[in-house]
Amino acid sequence: MTQSNRKQKWEGEALSEPFSLKYIMNGSDKASPSHFGNGSDKASPSQYGNKRSDVKLKQLIIAVVILLVFCPSVHAEPEDESGFGMSVPGVRMLTLEQENIEFDPDILQFLDGWTHQEVLIARVNANVDWVLTVHGSDELWEGPWEKPVTDIYWKYGGGEYASLSTQSAYVASGGPINQQAYPIHFKIKLDLALDVPGEYYYEVVIFELSSP
Repeated sequence: MTQSNRKQKWEGEALSEPFSLKYIMNGSDKASPSHFGNGSDKASPSQYGNKRSDVKLKQLIIAVVILLVFCPSVHAEPEDESGFGMSVPGVRMLTLEQENIEFDPDILQFLDGWTHQEVLIARVNANVDWVLTVHGSDELWEGPWEKPVTDIYWKYGGGEYASLSTQSAYVASGGPINQQAYPIHFKIKLDLALDVPGEYYYEVVIFELSSP
């Protein structure tokens, strides 16, 4: 085996086992990793060490590329996504700004047959369609005599006054709305011959907000 052949074999074995160096011995010919070939053809263990380092670096780069291509989970994602859900119910809410309305008729109102009008504010909040109605809870007032519920008159907006009853009466309707005020006017029919002195109470007038 020539020195050139020994060099190639040594290099081949060294590359196939990059973590060890071997001496190749053949008969009386001897060679070491420090000298191969003839003339100016020389090599040293440091040169072959550099070659092994290059091989290791190439193998490391290939391994990293394989991980990035075939294992996407190791990628550092620059962004992510999230979502939100919400279930919104249908809402209809009614509030009255006054709990009680008081009438205090004088002689002129009795002669006229009507009390002065008073205003009650109904405020509506809704995200669906709605209808506002009004009715009385009882047929009669509580007082010195059985004054009928129909002596209570009401109107909304520019409409005509109508007598209250225990049957629901239409006031207004609409769709989604926020804090809308509906002023409703009330007055009481007076009868000087029947409305004897005393305290009269009609305790419950019912406003209802419902679906159309």
